[in-house]
Amino acid sequence: KNGVLSVYHAFFELDRAAQGQGGAKTMFKNAVEMYQKAGVKAISVTAGLDKGRYVWASFGFKAKPSEVANYRNGFENRLRREADEAQRRSTQTHDHYTQVAYDDAKRASFAARAQLLRGALEKTRDIKSMQDIADFAHNGDKLGKDWMLNHTQGMDMWHGKIKMKDGDKVFEDNGVK
Repeated sequence: KNGVLSVYHAFFELDRAAQGQGGAKTMFKNAVEMYQKAGVKAISVTAGLDKGRYVWASFGFKAKPSEVANYRNGFENRLRREADEAQRRSTQTHDHYTQVAYDDAKRASFAARAQLLRGALEKTRDIKSMQDIADFAHNGDKLGKDWMLNHTQGMDMWHGKIKMKDGDKVFEDNGVK
């Protein structure tokens, strides 16, 4: 575009048995090194298939502010629903579907979960990027990762970009280890 070399990652699929072992990150790091040697100045993705929403966000791809706001709202809504459900269960004596009884300890665990999620909700105002959502944790609970991997059905895909400057360490500069 305008004489600037850029790359668009249209599709990446990794066999489920190979997922979670760092192979995708290694492959992408190697691709980035090759892109840098070739003079590529930007990498773009469309995140939305399977694990892509989380993976591209965790790699530091930047989305439009409107897309970040949409995802932050979806994330907040999920936290709010989960907090409300945990609070509701903390006052019940049994699960209405399974008829499993809730003892005091179980009800207390639901109340603690509701409190944790409400505390997390207060921190969501600090979210400014997709990476902030992917990395969002509260009291050691990786809420953002869980949401992006398991609860984004119905959310629009988002479009991300990393701009590279000469000498950039793309992953390190974007907080990826």
